[in-house]
Amino acid sequence: MQGDAFDVTYMPSYVAVRDLPYDRDSYYAWDVILISDIGSNSILLPPEVFIKSERRPNRLKLLRDWTYEGGGLMMVGGYLTFQDIEGRGRWHRTPVKDALPVTCHAFDDRLEIPEGFTPEVTGAADHPILKGVPQDWPYIIGANEIVLKKGADVLARFPEEEGGHPLLVAAEYGDRRSIAWASDMPPHWLPPEFFAWEGYGIPWRNMLRWLAKDWAGFWGPRGSRRSKSPIHSSLAYPALPCGVRRPTCHQGDRAPEDKDGDPAELEDPV
Repeated sequence: MQGDAFDVTYMPSYVAVRDLPYDRDSYYAWDVILISDIGSNSILLPPEVFIKSERRPNRLKLLRDWTYEGGGLMMVGGYLTFQDIEGRGRWHRTPVKDALPVTCHAFDDRLEIPEGFTPEVTGAADHPILKGVPQDWPYIIGANEIVLKKGADVLARFPEEEGGHPLLVAAEYGDRRSIAWASDMPPHWLPPEFFAWEGYGIPWRNMLRWLAKDWAGFWGPRGSRRSKSPIHSSLAYPALPCGVRRPTCHQGDRAPEDKDGDPAELEDPV
């Protein structure tokens, strides 16, 4: 995305633990925030809280409120988003799940399909997110199981023989837009064939533009008029929330220090 109307700010999870803002106003520097492969505890329980028992603002509530006030939120699947492996992602029951177009399960929600499956595109070809995307998608070998919320649109799904689960979901509620992509951005769930696919970059750019209200002329979360000139936006990706700043983008991935960044969690009761 770098240089393609986005300034990308790399924010691996161990950086997000420290640098994701604690004050409400700082979130309005971003148009879009992406969350991928970062457990909720990394954001909820920084060392000052978890180790020192000091009080801090709840950044999960700040993310939710920012979305409610017009921010574009996206969650990307992986081993620490949605609920994920052994439930360690722990996004179920968090304030952020209220802003998503899907519901997270309370248990390990991985759908590992080593033989691969080909996604079925169910959204209209002229939908802004699917515009220009080839109909034939490469295979994927895994994703998180997510549950559609009322009013959300399923743009792509698993084939019926694999359960027909939602794969790409988008929703617009008033000024709020949100997306859930149940698979990952990198391996292992996305194979090399997916990255080599001619359509790989198109839906990602479309999703960011849609979440940011197509940039030009957008009335921001606080009612501030956006410029009609080409927008340079930024994406925050703390390993991972990822956010698109007005104009900045954070993209992150799992860092070596992240292996114990989230305290182990037992499954939440259903």
